[in-house]
Amino acid sequence: MSTNYENVKNWILNSGLVITNENNENSGGVYSFFDNKNQKYGFLYPEITGYSVSAFCFLHQIENEEKYIKLAKSSSDWL
Repeated sequence: MSTNYENVKNWILNSGLVITNENNENSGGVYSFFDNKNQKYGFLYPEITGYSVSAFCFLHQIENEEKYIKLAKSSSDWL
């Protein structure tokens, strides 16, 4: 895989924009942005969450990792 692919994938998975805590009522939702100055996430954004479902399915297709299906399902359940 290319470095760019790995960098983007790692950012998606580790930025904190996707709520991955299954105990959080908004698990699967995706924040609109992170405000670096105030160290706070923006609002949960349904449109971006929908895009994340597609992105997770794409990652699963490439890497065949079940974690991506789990993330896609969590995001679609949130929607």
